[in-house]
Amino acid sequence: MDNCYSVAVYAAAEQWLHRIKTGPGLYAELFTFLSMRHCIVLAVLVPNALMNSAPWPKGRGRIMHVAFAGLLLHALYLIGCVWSLRLVLPVGLLSLIVSMQPLLTAGFAGVALGERVRPQQSAGLALGFISTALVVAVLGVWLARR
Repeated sequence: MDNCYSVAVYAAAEQWLHRIKTGPGLYAELFTFLSMRHCIVLAVLVPNALMNSAPWPKGRGRIMHVAFAGLLLHALYLIGCVWSLRLVLPVGLLSLIVSMQPLLTAGFAGVALGERVRPQQSAGLALGFISTALVVAVLGVWLARR
């Protein structure tokens, strides 16, 4: 039940942030919006993790590993997406690039780490990419007719 409450609070906060960004007479820069979003995520998820006794990384090395992975995720992935939108990259192209990330991760894990991707996982990855490509294609056709 606590998790449902946290998701509801997070969803409400996301709507509030969206209003700040796009509301009448109000506008937040993209990076300000992203920073506010991260603060709300921290405010919702950290108390949730503490209330539910979620396991935390133990040891300095493990904490640094998790922090570095989070930094890469947010610094390179999300800020890269926001920056590309600021540079007017078409949203459809960005969605295709973003949908390639799980495919590249699976391929890299197989080559670099020797992990095997099960057929069900491969089917899921392919289905995700195909569905993204179809949505972008249909949206492109719809926008071209307008």
